[in-house]
Amino acid sequence: MARINSAIRLRKEIKARIERKKELLKLSEELKKANQKLEKIALTAYALDSDKERALSEGFDDHLTKPLKKDKLFEMIEKYI
Repeated sequence: MARINSAIRLRKEIKARIERKKELLKLSEELKKANQKLEKIALTAYALDSDKERALSEGFDDHLTKPLKKDKLFEMIEKYI
């Protein structure tokens, strides 16, 4: 029973993350139509070059990996300001 509940919670969390991503990409498109830009930076635990390429192909502007290092975060912020 515990395994079933864990699987259900995991499925709900994955579904919620997908919905949040869709909402972010929709907002980005709306801002783009209004000639405003919202930089989207993917933050994941995946650090392979192929993971970065995937994030960029899905509409993100850049990619950071966990654990997040403060200096990398500040570099990224300065890049887009």
